[in-house]
This record gives sequence, C-alpha cells and structure tokens, in this order.
Amino acid sequence: MEFLYFCAHIVHFGMKAQFLAAFLIAVPLLAACRDDAPAGEEPSPLVKEILASEGSEARLILNGYRKAPSSGDIYIIGTAEGCAPISNAFLECDVFDNVRGLPRPDALKDFAGENFCTVEDRLYAPYDSLSANELRDAVVRMALASLDTHCSAGVYDVDGRLEKSAAKILVLADPHYYLYGQFDVDTLFSRTACAVKTVSPQALLMEAAFGGEKKSFNIGILCDSLYARSGLYTSIFRKGAESYGIVGASCFESPVRGHDRALFDLLDAYSASGRNVPLDAILIDDYRLSAAEVRSQMEVLRDYSREESMQYNNQLAPGCRLFHSSDLTMQRCYETMRGMNLFTHRIAMPSASAFVITAMPGSEGDEGCLLIPGALFQNDTNVQD
Repeated sequence: MEFLYFCAHIVHFGMKAQFLAAFLIAVPLLAACRDDAPAGEEPSPLVKEILASEGSEARLILNGYRKAPSSGDIYIIGTAEGCAPISNAFLECDVFDNVRGLPRPDALKDFAGENFCTVEDRLYAPYDSLSANELRDAVVRMALASLDTHCSAGVYDVDGRLEKSAAKILVLADPHYYLYGQFDVDTLFSRTACAVKTVSPQALLMEAAFGGEKKSFNIGILCDSLYARSGLYTSIFRKGAESYGIVGASCFESPVRGHDRALFDLLDAYSASGRNVPLDAILIDDYRLSAAEVRSQMEVLRDYSREESMQYNNQLAPGCRLFHSSDLTMQRCYETMRGMNLFTHRIAMPSASAFVITAMPGSEGDEGCLLIPGALFQNDTNVQD
C-alpha cells in the first residue's frame, strides 16, 4: 500500500508545472445579516481596522501568505460538532484517481500526506446569544489564529511560545459562518493578497443549487437536528438565492432523525405542510447521513413495484438533483489543492490534529483569544480543576 502511495505521489509531483498556473475560481463572496447587522456587503469594523493598520500583528500574519504554502495544513474552524465530522470525511475520502485527478476511486486516500487541524471554538460558541457583529468578529479572529504560525503552550502563555504549522486552506465548518463571517474573511484575505482559500460547505450547496446552468427553485434541505427549525437554513437559502439572482425560489428543511427514512421523513413533513410542488433538488448538510443512503431512498420511491412510489414519487421532480455538503467540500478542496499545487507529496496516510480557541486571561469580553493544542489545553484544564 505504501508503494502505491509512493507511485501516485511521484506522478503527481511530476505534474507540478502543468498545474502551477491553474487557479480555480474562488467560492463567491456571500454574506447575510441578522436584523442588527450592517446592510449590504460592507466589511466589519474589525476588518476595516486591520486593513488600516499596516504594522499590526494581524497584517504581519496575513503578509506571510503571499503564496499558500504546500507544506501547510488544512484548518477547519468551528464548534466541536461541526469540525469533527468534516475532519473525518477528509481522512476517509477516496473519490478521485490521484494520478489523473479524475472523479473515480483508486483505493488510495485522496488527501494522503495531508494533515487536518480542527480549531474548536470554546470561547464564542454557542452563537445564538451573539449579535451579528460579534459573530463576524469571532470568525475573523479564529481565522487569523489559524493562519498564525505560533500558538500558546497553555492558558497562561499569552505570548504564544509554540510554533505550529501554517495554513493553506481554511474550511468554515459551522453553517453560521456562511452568514456571519465568510464575507469578512474573504474580504480581508483578498485585500491583503493572502493566498489562503476559504471553503464554506453551505456556500458550495448554494452554488450547486443556483450557480450552474440548471437552477433549482424548489429545494428540500436535510440538516442536522441541532439547527432544524432555528431559521438558520432559511436564511442561508434566502441569501444564496439573492446572491445568484434567483427569484421565486422556496425551500423546506427537515432534521435528520434516522438514516433509513431521512428522505421519506422530509417528504412526509413537506406534504403535511400543504405544499405540492415537486422538489427540484435535495441538499444534505448532515455528515452522519451519506448521499448514497438518500440516493437509494430516491431509487425506492421511483421503483413502481414498490408501494412508496405511489405515495412519494410525485413529490420529486423527474430531474431532481442531490447534493451533499461533504462531497462538495471534498471536491472543492481537492481541486483547489491540485490546481494550486498545494499537495505536500508526503508518502503517508492523512492525519489530524486539534486546537482549541479559548479566552486570554484577563481579557474583557471575548476580544482576547488564545489558540492552544488540544492535548495541552486538556492538561491545563485538568490542572485547574
């Protein structure tokens, strides 16, 4: 197996020159706001402050990323619930032929040799209690902490004495970040020529639904029960539709309660709501549920030898499409890394490490934050306990 990894990576290494100039189009800069957020796509006061401060610590960090480092890691920021499933999906991903880059499995991990760093938010979450501006600033601070090549050895190391890996891609794990933070991070990176790409799973879902030649106007969303009925996905959908100039679109969300009937549960609730327009697309944003499981349920309701076909088939449009945020995220990161020549080419299985964002001792409110390796943070908390 190690020999196969070696062969794939040697071929991949030989293709560097071919892909060096091939940059993928970045995920569209999308933003949305709560009632108290600034109107329009205007950078937050924190971003404006950083852009105006040439010699600030934040600018020094950003200035070190004129080119994304292939030796860097993929950082995933968010809550523990959001980070872990994405990290696990990266570690297990085998969707592409690593030699040719074609979308077909080859029994080799797509991200062989790469390390994935989760940055768990222990400071700002949960987000329901934050104002829009507070959440926007929190995402910017977490992004900058991820890019910094230093971190803290413990909760009392305010100077950041430990060295850590640089970042080459930043994945925004929590769905709140699509609405509050992505625009600010993208604006900050682009205006400082920071080459690190940001990837938002929810932005990719909206791009899949609205960005291609075929548009989806009636959409069903299968999401984590943690966010269901909070209005979060309605806001994500609305902002996505507006960003792509889609008028008259509608969505219906349903929490994932069980794998075997996830699609049927959505369609039961859709029918009970009194809606009868067939769905053009199903979007999945729950990593516990695979696209294959939902696809098999779609096949059941289209099988006219099954009773389910009579009950459910007319609720899906004939060309109903299925998109999973996990699949889209893996694809975007793989293609971005291949296009920008960001693979490490290390001959090893993909690996993972963890960091924690926590409060700086003596800081007021949530403005001071520290990034600490997960194991060191746990040791600190054990000592304090």
